Amino acid sequence: MRMRQSILVLTLIIFAIVDGGAVVHAQPKAARTLDELLRAVPDASSEELRTLSTVVRTSAAESMPVASRIRLANNIGLRYEELKQPKEAIEQFQYAVSLPHPAGKDGCDCATWWNVAMDSLLWHYHRTGQSDQIIAAIDRFEDHAAGMSFRAIVISTRGKWLRYLGEDQVAKDQNIESAVKLFEAIERTPHQCELRPLFVLATEVGLHAPKLQLSMYSRLASLAEASVRDDLGGLPAFHAFASVRERMSKAAATGASKRAEIASFTEGIDELADLARKSSEGADSEKVRERITLIQELFHSGQKKLQDQIEKSLLGRAAPELVGTWLDSQRTEALDEFSGRIVVLDFWAIWCGPCIKSFSQVQSLHDEFAHSEDVSVIGVTTWYGYVWDAEKRRAIKAQGSPPPENEKAAQQVELQAIRNFLEIHEVTYPQLVASNQLIEAYGIQGFPTFVVIDQDGKVANVITGSDSEATLLTAVRQLLEDK
Repeated sequence: MRMRQSILVLTLIIFAIVDGGAVVHAQPKAARTLDELLRAVPDASSEELRTLSTVVRTSAAESMPVASRIRLANNIGLRYEELKQPKEAIEQFQYAVSLPHPAGKDGCDCATWWNVAMDSLLWHYHRTGQSDQIIAAIDRFEDHAAGMSFRAIVISTRGKWLRYLGEDQVAKDQNIESAVKLFEAIERTPHQCELRPLFVLATEVGLHAPKLQLSMYSRLASLAEASVRDDLGGLPAFHAFASVRERMSKAAATGASKRAEIASFTEGIDELADLARKSSEGADSEKVRERITLIQELFHSGQKKLQDQIEKSLLGRAAPELVGTWLDSQRTEALDEFSGRIVVLDFWAIWCGPCIKSFSQVQSLHDEFAHSEDVSVIGVTTWYGYVWDAEKRRAIKAQGSPPPENEKAAQQVELQAIRNFLEIHEVTYPQLVASNQLIEAYGIQGFPTFVVIDQDGKVANVITGSDSEATLLTAVRQLLEDK
């Protein structure tokens, strides 16, 4: 250990880190890259961490890019947490988020790592019973840097933590107001590195204001296109353009009357890809051009898949009737009993990991409208032959298939397994165990799939895949706005 510490001290006598190559220059025989320094942190002792911390803060480290210093300080703080030294950990996090940010591309890098370090600081507050400090800590840094990237990240961070702390309405009001002001303040074509945080912010706004989200997406598409055409951006700007157009296509596809709009979002994508490839220069230009081509191909593939889904989907048609066994034997609802309200069908499977991940968001949607006549949430699964393992507290596949005369008894056993499974995952919205025929009638190809039925009993949205809960919330709020 003594020898290892001596080597670490020697190699951390830093004179400069060259941006891009990120080579740390020490004494002639001891040069370490930034990656090597970062790899030294996870196994470092308290004494070694103090040495690392001193290096990050000393005048000799002034030539180290600020983003690298933020990153290192954050990692040191995380290691202090592992060593159960909260005072030292919080000092590192606070130092990391307080470093001043330069302008331009370097400012974007700083904003990215500031976001990581701020999350570390806020989770530390939360874990140590100081949740009342969280929003105040974010607000103290509202004007810390002037870049669009940083300002978008601050708004997103505040909204995320307000929602986590149960202040949904405050999060909605502040996010929308702050996002509108930020987009109105855009007077120039942003640096291409600023487009991604703005895209994330616009996506979050859609949780509460779908129409405003589409307006922001449209503005971002124009800004990203201008960035490429003015030879200010290559891969990041083109990626932002394709991402925004993809989201706009999906939004247009949710209504039968808007399907023709999808083709319009493909216009210009190939020309812009050519321009982005031409603007790519430098040692990695060939790899950059290959990535641009890949994004272009994936975009077209997604558009074709979207068109195919629309042709086969139930969008705009009357929703098939719900037939099956309700988990609560007292329930007998038919879809016509939900007339005048939005119905969200959550198609899930007991063996599906992404379904479990989505439960909490769908449960939150159910809780939000549990005492209103606006939205009803119903879970739909089918028979998979599972039983409950009381010892392991989980559902497992039953051995063999029951004979026909025992099928009803086997179904009762599986119903209890489903009840236990949902209780473990704190799911309380109504559940229907349906036949495979109903699953097929709704065209379900994978799980989870959310089917949104409008107030007239017609299918308004079909949303498939993990991490699609935000799209679901946007679809529901859009229908409420159009009511």
